[in-house]
Amino acid sequence: MRGQTCRRFVRHNRGVTLLGLFLALMLAGSWVASPASAGPMSTVRLVAGTNVILVHAQDTNTGQIIVDSVTAAQDGWLLIRKDANGAPGDMIGFAPVHKGTTTYVRVDIQPVDIYGNDNITPTLWATLVADPYALTPFAVPGPIALQEDSTAIAPFGSSATGGAAPVVAAAPGQTSSSSAAGVNRITVHAQTTDAGRVIVDSVNAAQVGWLLIRKDANGRPGDMLGFAPVSQGLNSAVGVDIRTTNAKGDNIVTPVLWATLAADPFALDPFATPDAAVQQESSLAMVAFGAR
Repeated sequence: MRGQTCRRFVRHNRGVTLLGLFLALMLAGSWVASPASAGPMSTVRLVAGTNVILVHAQDTNTGQIIVDSVTAAQDGWLLIRKDANGAPGDMIGFAPVHKGTTTYVRVDIQPVDIYGNDNITPTLWATLVADPYALTPFAVPGPIALQEDSTAIAPFGSSATGGAAPVVAAAPGQTSSSSAAGVNRITVHAQTTDAGRVIVDSVNAAQVGWLLIRKDANGRPGDMLGFAPVSQGLNSAVGVDIRTTNAKGDNIVTPVLWATLAADPFALDPFATPDAAVQQESSLAMVAFGAR
């Protein structure tokens, strides 16, 4: 229930709790609201440490995926995975990669499973896992390698039907677009964050909810840096104030940020803020973009 009964009582009896009002005022007073500007043109990327994956949206009818470039801190596997509710799911293809940069990596994939069912989801994921034995002749990624946390991860669009737009991670100057469930879609360009504000080009939401800006946590959405309510339908040029430093004054903006969409029927209530339950829900749409 996500505490909806409780939240409905609280928010419709004076709109918000004193704690929620205090937090909203604190955040409003501490975040700067100035326009952000896009940086120079660059290449699509999603970075975790020294690991980088560069991949473009593409047709999968040939049974092969082309990954433009993989930079790995150590030998390992480049895995192509199906989408599972906005996160990497079952593996449908793999290729070994050596330490350093490997360009134009061809990965054979299984377009159908053993029962003849379509394996291709509208969004696919390229992930990188370390394995010192990956370059051994006839090696395949074992269960341990498949369960390891990815050192880099990049979603990208496939030719599968289902309404999802191509999904890419964007570096400064480029635009990325994501659609995960029905008509939910986020389009955002890479940009600087010095002004403490992110501009999301458009958000198409199947229902009222929150647009959340999150840090990158090893190739996945991490802690929330900022939020903005969105109405059902198309929301254009959504400005989101974000925190750029912590209490000690240290920079907390990661090279890649994530824009995610969460449903909440109370998001448009006066002084409302996304509660813990909303923040932990599965995202209706998510997209990574470059930040600096």
